[in-house]
Amino acid sequence: MQITTTTHRLGNSFTELNADRLSFQRAFVGLVCDGKESLGKLLDVGCGPDLPPYLSRIGDMATEHDGVDPFEAEVLAHPRLNRRFVGTVDAVELPERYYDTALAFNVAEHIADGGPFFAAVGRALRGGGEFWTLTPHSRHPFAVLSNTVRLLNLKARYRRRFNVNPYASYYRINSPRAITKALNPDTWARADFWYIPCSKWDGYFPPALRFFPHLYDRLIAGQHGPAMLLLAARLTTNAADAPVDEARSSVTAGR
Repeated sequence: MQITTTTHRLGNSFTELNADRLSFQRAFVGLVCDGKESLGKLLDVGCGPDLPPYLSRIGDMATEHDGVDPFEAEVLAHPRLNRRFVGTVDAVELPERYYDTALAFNVAEHIADGGPFFAAVGRALRGGGEFWTLTPHSRHPFAVLSNTVRLLNLKARYRRRFNVNPYASYYRINSPRAITKALNPDTWARADFWYIPCSKWDGYFPPALRFFPHLYDRLIAGQHGPAMLLLAARLTTNAADAPVDEARSSVTAGR
């Protein structure tokens, strides 16, 4: 399996990064979309009720947009989806070798076991298909603090003060090493990783303590790629994995 890692720098200083706090979103969309006329058939893993506005270009470039999410109300509310699958990606019956692209945005940190997750996505992708994910890097202090809050059973209390989602976060497939370890080389041919800076994690701190994330971003993350908050990954399936007959892979799903 071929593996590459790249540091994706946004701006030349913390001041520039903090002034454009959404630059990481545009960077990720650019990685997914730039240089392509179409993303083909798209599987949105952990789709929620809609694509965030800044990811709309990804949805617009798909010829078909299907979604899977454990929460039925959110899947049914999604306005873009052609087919809707309710459940986790490894538990639902997806069409095999059907999708050209799969996407998981802010999902990987919530996966407890990477093996079944990547196996299910790999089965759904055509030969040479791409799976894109953006997630907090497990070595970043934000991931360490988030996991500590979960282990101490303090997340419910923390949510009452800050805008934090209710889902458990494990950070078990949130580094290049952890991801590649969970991949089956019979399915996956290549893994490419990008470290992307982001200053928005200061919003999880009380104002009096925001000097800590700012100091970290100025002195450490700005100089060292693996210390940056976000990890983007593109995983590519083996091109020799020929697609199956589409009639056999069609699935009837509730809308």
